[in-house]
Amino acid sequence: MFSRPAVAVFGLVVAELFVLTRVSSAYGLGVVLLVLLGLSALGVAVLRRGGAGFLAASVATAASGDREATDAIADRAMVALAGLLLLLPGLVTGLLGLVLLVPVVRGALRPMLAHRVQGWVPTTVRFGSFGPRMRGDVVDVDIVDVDPSPDQPPSPPNRPSELN
Repeated sequence: MFSRPAVAVFGLVVAELFVLTRVSSAYGLGVVLLVLLGLSALGVAVLRRGGAGFLAASVATAASGDREATDAIADRAMVALAGLLLLLPGLVTGLLGLVLLVPVVRGALRPMLAHRVQGWVPTTVRFGSFGPRMRGDVVDVDIVDVDPSPDQPPSPPNRPSELN
């Protein structure tokens, strides 16, 4: 009846409300609001530092296709996710974001991330190479201009060298 993401989001909202009410009753609403503000500010800082150039750096790193490159891309993705989780207002998401900032945790989660992402990548692309694999024969073709017959007018120039 309900999709898994909808149930997960609902569960997260319920968990956030439960934790917020418990922590605010124990420490006070002012302290909880200051912690939430601090976590959001940390999320902005993390996203500015690591998340802004994530896509460009990932594309540049993926061109090499080696194992260290894919590890670096996975680390950048997890740091960007940590920044997003910190930015969301909530103690549970803030704690998850803080945990993702720890390099040892990212290293432990990397194989699970690689396993999960492999199902999303098309079969012509292998995880770790980030590029399509050619199958079959490759045909190299050169285009040759043919002079028009005397009855046809010449075609307009289409190369920069012909324009001069």
